[in-house]
Amino acid sequence: VPCFATAILLAFFSSAWQAAWMQSDWFPSENSSVHQDHYLWICHRSDYDENHISKTVETRDLKKFKSELDTRSQENIQGISNRLDAVEARMGQLDRGLGTRLDTLAERTEAQLRRIERSLGCRPA
Repeated sequence: VPCFATAILLAFFSSAWQAAWMQSDWFPSENSSVHQDHYLWICHRSDYDENHISKTVETRDLKKFKSELDTRSQENIQGISNRLDAVEARMGQLDRGLGTRLDTLAERTEAQLRRIERSLGCRPA
């Protein structure tokens, strides 16, 4: 019996202690004559939409979302296409430049070969 009484007393004082700590100025007692306004600040995302939480998704919302995705996709595709065109143009310039240099190198090599053959007295094949 003494252990049981101790356990009950401990539970009572524990609950009383928690109740005392839960007292707050936000919840004034009925006897209190001082009333002070309290404010609760709520933060949310800039793109918050109350309808987002609702379980029913309307067709117009899906169509709007699809339309936005299509627009973004087209913009991205156009940007990539423009970049590819620029790369292709640059590759064409490099190709023409390399072709010209290779032609010049081939001509110089042939001319040098002819000079060497003449100086050695060889006949061209």
